[in-house]
Parts: sequence; structure tokens; C-alpha cells
Amino acid sequence: MDYRQTSEQYKITYQQIYSWVKKYQEQGEAGLLDHRGKRRPVSEYSAEEKASAKLRQFKAKLDGIHATQSMSHPGRCINNDSMECFWGVLKSGMYYLQQFHTFEDLEKAIDEYIVFYSTRRLQTKLKGLAPLAFRNQTLAA
Repeated sequence: MDYRQTSEQYKITYQQIYSWVKKYQEQGEAGLLDHRGKRRPVSEYSAEEKASAKLRQFKAKLDGIHATQSMSHPGRCINNDSMECFWGVLKSGMYYLQQFHTFEDLEKAIDEYIVFYSTRRLQTKLKGLAPLAFRNQTLAA
């Protein structure tokens, strides 16, 4: 079979004809069926495809409420380490010690703790200064 003549006769590319012939040789007539627009059932998805679909659903929910995803790329959790450490300190230093009856109470407590954490929490490793005072001293030098 001359693929070039066939491609010229039917006005399709040589590569497309070669692809069809290859599929037919490997899979028979099933290789030539048109699957465009036909979805596979979710049960046939690979684990990676299922995870990707869940991620798309999650992203759509975030977009729906105009939220920004704050996680770093998978496998790069070191980028998020500072925030994870802060939230761990906040939970043990404030959250677990109190009960909150409304969201506003919790929000106010978090705001107050952040002010305390930055301005009044003295640290030995920062020469006895609070983090903000240490930073300002460093910037002034």
C-alpha cells in the first residue's frame, strides 16, 4: 500500500494514514473505532486519573467561593513549613486552651494571638526580643 498516494487521494496526512494502519495492525478493527466524545466510566480510571479528577472538583469549589489555594506543589512541603509551624504553635498556645462559641470569637482570638506572637512573645534566640522588635532592630542596623 502506498500511503503517500492514499493521503493525496483522500486529502489527509501521511502520518494519519500510517497511524490508522499501525492501530489496525495492533488492535484490529477495535483500533479504528471513533471514541471521541465518549466518556469512560469512572470505575475504569487509573488512580492518577481519579486523583486528577478530584483535584479539578476541589479547584472548581475554590473558584466558586473566590478562594485561593495556599498549598505549595505536592512534594514540596518545605515551602509551607513556616506556616505549619505557626499554626501548630497557635493551636497549642491559644486554641486548645479556650472554647469558642462563635466564629467572630475565634477570629478575634486569632487576631489577638497574632499580635501577641509578633510583638510580645520574647525569645531567647532573638536576644530576648519579640520577633517584630528583633526584625526592626536588624533592619535599622
